[in-house]
Amino acid sequence: VYIDRRSERAPLADFIAGATAGFVGVSASILVTPMSPAVVTLASLVLLLPGVNLTIGINEIVARRVVAGSARLVAGVLVFSAVVLGVVIGRAFAFDLGNPQIPTFQSSPWWSDVVLLPFLALVQLVIFEARRNHWPIFLLAVSIGCLFSRVGTLYFGPAIGVCVAAMALGISG
Repeated sequence: VYIDRRSERAPLADFIAGATAGFVGVSASILVTPMSPAVVTLASLVLLLPGVNLTIGINEIVARRVVAGSARLVAGVLVFSAVVLGVVIGRAFAFDLGNPQIPTFQSSPWWSDVVLLPFLALVQLVIFEARRNHWPIFLLAVSIGCLFSRVGTLYFGPAIGVCVAAMALGISG
């Protein structure tokens, strides 16, 4: 979405971009199946999020430049709010126009976790360039993550299940 930042419509740029991303995400999931509208919308939103503004704002506040940091932080929150509101409205409009086919995914059987755990630990070992004698620690970490992800998904759904696994790994240190 092109809006000149010097025009009188400049404050609407983030809102319009979010609405466009939401509308296109849901519309693409209607036209191209099987696609999840949430995944398509999130993929198109990555460029619109004000991550740099928020990060610099927090860094400035930490560095005791409170006024500049607060200004950047509030600007980032306002841009984020405009984008989110645009996405909500764009998705609602697209959902009203059509009925998207949201695919349902089934999780893999429990025994596949047991079979794949050693390989996942080996992959993590290679990615983090760790020594071979650290493999049991990686196997334990992957096992904890997988177990808590399964339990969290069973009780709270897939989105929260991943958060439960991350929390369990963070607590186990």
